[in-house]
Amino acid sequence: MEWPGSNGSLCRRKPAEPWAVRRFMMAEYVVVSTAVIDDIWSCDHRHAGCYLGGAGIYALSGLGVWTGSAVLVTGVGGDFLENHGEWFARNRLSTQGLLPRCGPTPVTTVRYQTDESRMETPRFGWEHYEK
Repeated sequence: MEWPGSNGSLCRRKPAEPWAVRRFMMAEYVVVSTAVIDDIWSCDHRHAGCYLGGAGIYALSGLGVWTGSAVLVTGVGGDFLENHGEWFARNRLSTQGLLPRCGPTPVTTVRYQTDESRMETPRFGWEHYEK
């Protein structure tokens, strides 16, 4: 499978190698989910900031409180570790399951509404998650 990279080059996705699966088996817990950047907006249209988010990050954070043996397995953009590697190190969480993909890390714009609900929109489109 090919798709355009963030710099205009073509990226290819290779099938997972058998060793890639085995390297996660050393962890007591394996989380297979997403890691994104949440771009948060309040109901009064104030920008609250951009934060590390996604279900995988929340699950890994919870497991990290109780065990030192958890890994998140997910595709991340080429910019992910540069921007968030320190968070993993500070919280003593493994980055072994982070699988670099071509392009940037997914960003979800989260807009809170006055009725306390929220709307989430992926900045790069839903197809970005297929990468």
